[in-house]
Amino acid sequence: MSDRPTCRNCVYWEQAGARLANAIVDPSAHADVGVCVFNPPMVKESPSFPFPISMFPEVHADRWCGGWEAPADDGGGGERQPQNVVPFNRRVA
Repeated sequence: MSDRPTCRNCVYWEQAGARLANAIVDPSAHADVGVCVFNPPMVKESPSFPFPISMFPEVHADRWCGGWEAPADDGGGGERQPQNVVPFNRRVA
């Protein structure tokens, strides 16, 4: 991982991920283009749809902003446990 704070190494950037707020994936998305989910989606007019749609901002991987935050690195490498889950204690049960 690079030391330079860019969208590519930000926790809020999703590489070639869902462009629309309803998670419709854009199959033609370029590898260096993704979406920033730091802020809520914005409502925009679209030439493809006859109604307004909500979209997350599309950004290039080499850009950066003031909301940049490094991804959490717990060092364990696998699946992270959600913060709102209380572990089950077998000795008490």
